[in-house]
This record gives sequence, C-alpha cells and structure tokens, in this order.
Amino acid sequence: GDNASVGLELQGGPRSRFARIAIIGGGPAGIHMAYTLRKAGFTNITILEKSPRVGGKSCSVTQSDGMVQEMGTCYLSPDYVEIKELMAEYGVGDQVKVIGRTVWDPDHPAEAGVRFEKWLMKAIRKACNSRASDTFTSMRLLSECVRYIAKHRQLFGHYEGFMMAEPAPEVLEELNCTIEEFLTKTNCNALKPIFILAYTLQGYGYIQTTPALYGLLWVTPKLLGGLVEQLKVQNSMSSNGEDSSHHKSITILKAGWSALWQRIVDDESLGIECLTDVEIIAPITRTDSGVTIRHRPHPSIYSRQESATKATKFDFLVVAAPIRNILPLLDARKEERRMLDNLRTATFVTCLCKYRPLKQDTDAAIDCWLDNVSISRPPFSVWSARDSHHVRHMANELEPIEGPTTDASMVVYQYTEENVSEEDSHHASSDEFDAHFRKQLSTNGRQLEITSEDERMVWSYFPRHSQEALSQGVLWRLLENQGKYNTWYTGAYTSFESINAITDYNKMLVNAWVRQLDAPEPDVRAEVV
Repeated sequence: GDNASVGLELQGGPRSRFARIAIIGGGPAGIHMAYTLRKAGFTNITILEKSPRVGGKSCSVTQSDGMVQEMGTCYLSPDYVEIKELMAEYGVGDQVKVIGRTVWDPDHPAEAGVRFEKWLMKAIRKACNSRASDTFTSMRLLSECVRYIAKHRQLFGHYEGFMMAEPAPEVLEELNCTIEEFLTKTNCNALKPIFILAYTLQGYGYIQTTPALYGLLWVTPKLLGGLVEQLKVQNSMSSNGEDSSHHKSITILKAGWSALWQRIVDDESLGIECLTDVEIIAPITRTDSGVTIRHRPHPSIYSRQESATKATKFDFLVVAAPIRNILPLLDARKEERRMLDNLRTATFVTCLCKYRPLKQDTDAAIDCWLDNVSISRPPFSVWSARDSHHVRHMANELEPIEGPTTDASMVVYQYTEENVSEEDSHHASSDEFDAHFRKQLSTNGRQLEITSEDERMVWSYFPRHSQEALSQGVLWRLLENQGKYNTWYTGAYTSFESINAITDYNKMLVNAWVRQLDAPEPDVRAEVV
C-alpha cells in the first residue's frame, strides 16, 4: 500500500521562494509549517498568533524548583522518530522514560491500586465474557493482535508515514461503523481494553462513538506491536523480579514541549505577529492575486475612534489555527464549508495541583482510573494523574519525595465529549467544578489531600469529522483541494490530533509543492518537419 503523498499534486502553493506567506496560528502546526517552508527555501513567512506565547496545545509550566509540568502535549512514543530528530537539532532532545502505571478502582476506593498489567487481564476477561487464566488470556490477546494486524494490512496495505492513500470505496464502507463495532465484527474483543488505553485515554474519543477509521489511523500494526511487546517484557521481567525499566519506550521531554517550539522560533528568526490586542475583521479575502487580512486594535483596548482598520496583503495563506475560530473569518466557499462544517470537538481539561500524600500508596509514575474512561461515567470524570517528580525519580534521576506529609505536584486529566466553547470555559474554574474535581480525587482510592490548584487548562480537543463525511473520503477530498484559493489547511482536523500526524502532514504538503514548483517546464515547441 502507498501513503497519501504518493502521486499527490496540490491545487496550488506559494508561487516562488520569495512569496509573502501568512500562517495563522502559532501552535505546533503553524511553527512546524514555518520551519518546513524555511528549510525548503521559502524566506518571507509571517506567523499570526492571537496569544502572547507560541506552542498552542504544547504548554509547559516550569515550577519554582525547575520541574517542568506538561499541561498539553506530553508523551513521545517510538513512532516519533522525526520529532526526536527535530528535538536533537535544537538541543532539547533529552527525555525521561515513564515507568509504571497504577490503576485504581473508583467504585471501591478502599482497595489498593493494582499494576496496569493485572487490570488489563481482568478487563480482557470482562470484554470477552471469559473466566480464563492470565496465561490463556495473554495468549488470546496475542492471537487477536495478529488478527488485527492482518486485517489492518488487508484494508490499507503496508505504508510509511501517518496517513495512508485513500482506501477503496468498499473499504470505507466496511469502516462505516464505530471502533467497538469494528473490533466486535473482526473478533478482536480482547483489544477493547488496549484501545481504551492507547486511544480513549489520550482524549481521542470513546470506542462506542468514534468512527473506526480514526482508531485504525492511530492504532497501527507498529503501535500495537510495540504495546504488546512492552507488556510481554514487563510481565516476564516482573514475574522474575527483574528491572524492566530499560525496556520502557514511552518518554517525556525534560525541557518541555514549549521549549522546542520557542527554540525553533528563536533560532530560525521566524516572524511572529502577536495579535493579543488585535481583532481580525471578516472576511479574509482570497483571490488569484493573493490574500488580504484586515485587522484593527481590539475595542477593549482602544476607543472606536482610534480603531483604524489596517489591511495587510500576502501571496499565500496557511490556516494552522483551530478551524472553528477561523472559518467564520474566511470568505469560505461552499466546497470548503462542506468539508469543514461537520467537525465535532471534545473537551480535555488538565489541572496542575499540589497535593499531600497521606500514605505512600503507589510506586508508579502515573495513576489511572480506567473504569472512569467510559461513556457511562459523568462528564469531567478524573481519568489519570502524572507526578513529574515521581516520573524522574522512577527513572533514577531524582531523589524520592521524603515523607508522606511533603507537598508534591501532579497534573490531573479530565474529559468530556461535550464541546465546551471558549465563552463557557470559565465553568472549569467555577467553585462547582472545583468541588467536583476534589471529590473525584478524594474518593478514587489514592490517599491524598489537594492543598492548592495552580493552573487549569481547558482544551478544545481533536475536531473529528462525522462518520458520513469519513465514509465519503473527506480527509482525502481536503488533501486534494489543498492550495485552492491560495490556501493550505493544516492541523488536527486534516488527519489526527497528534504532533506526529500534524508534522507528517506538513511535510507531505511542502514536499509535494516543492516537486511541482521545481519541475521543469514542458517543452511545447512544435516539432519542425
């Protein structure tokens, strides 16, 4: 099988290396697009960002003791090869291995936490309606992994990169179902708990409601094989009393993800226009001759008399900001709205808080309440928590926190399928929400006391296309329309909410356009007879 870049021809792009390019959005998609264009020789790039910082959902908080806490983008997997090379290029590549998960039962808070591997065996038996031993259950899991990998390759073939070539219509029709329905009809029920860990827990949606195509895009044969190999090694090593830490492959970045994007901006001298005090006036107009963006000082900053409108002309536009914020500002054509108006967004909440462990009741870096990761649970249920000090202690990089009365910090994750708009995001800072948050933690098994809440981020997360749109090939319709109206689109909605997916997509666009731009002109001279 091929990936989506094979034979890709874009509708358009910057017409010369000196074209004036506007990138709306200074998150990972925008910064990486500017980096990729710069490396391809494009020199006149301006990034328009509405907030006073770059990085978007990559949001690292450095505490007074120097500890970096990730409020957004966090983990790296073995698939992040090119991203790790980018980190090394800019001197922020040092990583820490994440060792161990403890799973707590929210319905039996008095019970001690269990290792993830033990929870997994129990969850597989439940999903398969089985009472088999751990040995037989493990064999069943491996057998169904083989079946899933074979099915994945039957549907898409072998391909490099994140996004495969457009599947045949009959394949898209076969995938006209949810992840759970796909796993059931392919007799892969033992993989449902794996998808809860690898897919739902990352904020990508419940397997009961998410289209199967998204699950197959993310849980590739490589990712699934790596997870299972890791579980096999952990089970084998722990049963023998050996240290399996060097086999762990999930890592976090020591310096924080924000440091990467800021370092790229600084080292490449990328032009950033901060629009904190500016509002863009609709519409952004796009014609064959270029793109005009009009803006004025924000009314909350200046009086109406002082709000003189300014217009800036560019040759090409890259939309790298959340599409629901930009689409109302664009002179969007009917075909663009048809591809981009069906998106549904969930909400991920991260809270950095200080806590006092009342008992040293865990030796893992991450706590999970995986029974809360269910569509039947209330919105904003606590899913997981990460103590970055403990992460580094488990990796033998820091001394353990001394005594059960010492305050420590952790980042807590909550999720809801509901789309919480920016206007309503204050709900996640209300007293009612705080009370719910504290109750969730205090009744979920960990014996701890929340002493303060330092920061909370409410993320509008993973804009997903509808099942109907995916069945009609919307991801590939969007790809083949890239460059039309002097515009490229990039971000989670073009493929997937993942740094790996977004950077791969950016490279695909730039590489395809460079091939077209640098192709020799055809010789149209008439043959002389």
